[in-house]
Amino acid sequence: MTVGFQNTIARDASTIYGDPYGGAALTTEEGGWTNVNNFKQLIFYAASATGTRYNNGVAWKKLFDNGLFLSAGYAFGNTTTFSTNSNYQVAIGYNGGPFNVSSFYSHANNAGFANQSYSVGGNYTFSIVRVNAGYFHYTGDQGALGQRRDNAWTVSLKLAPKGPLDYELGYQQMHAKNAAYDENGDIPNANIGTFSPTSGIGNGYKETLYWSAFYHLSKRTEVYIAGDYMRLHGGYTVATTFGAKNQLELTSGIRTRF
Repeated sequence: MTVGFQNTIARDASTIYGDPYGGAALTTEEGGWTNVNNFKQLIFYAASATGTRYNNGVAWKKLFDNGLFLSAGYAFGNTTTFSTNSNYQVAIGYNGGPFNVSSFYSHANNAGFANQSYSVGGNYTFSIVRVNAGYFHYTGDQGALGQRRDNAWTVSLKLAPKGPLDYELGYQQMHAKNAAYDENGDIPNANIGTFSPTSGIGNGYKETLYWSAFYHLSKRTEVYIAGDYMRLHGGYTVATTFGAKNQLELTSGIRTRF
């Protein structure tokens, strides 16, 4: 049982299939998966009304000896209106050795609008290859504009041969239907996005292909190269492309943990 500022339990439950960079098995520790660059919006399907972490949360997690994983969480809105910006979530999963699966349900109250999402996914490891896949469904109330409905899915793999190198490859699609734009004319993030009732409705989808290679200098330090290519279809728009329909990102760096 943990209290305070912490990951949403949905984020931790879906880390085993959200991308290839986290651990393969469910644990009671905080995990988390990619939430930067062109992967950012996918993780918000596992968010609360205050982002991918609870501001004032209470979370319970239990991993049983037979591999069963159960979790539940509630986030207080920290407002005089008790339910505003509150969030409750439940998750269930199973560690099966070479395969692991999990699922969550989330209900967030964002400024008086109900947002609901659920997801299911998992991974399978054979030899030096791990394959991950997951599906997300999201609905968001938008008052007189009706309900936004999203369907998203992701698939990725990690190749980890013996030696200091490993390789990652992933692909994801996020489909939005009847999504109200924000004041800048972009489709906002799920759960926490603020839409404008006068900016119109968009339908479309976003797809992203990403890849990376890591060279591990030690257990704590590695150097890497990574890149992604994103394309927007239909009325799907995001602020980071500045009006363009596609975007290529390339990066390299060094990371150490302490």
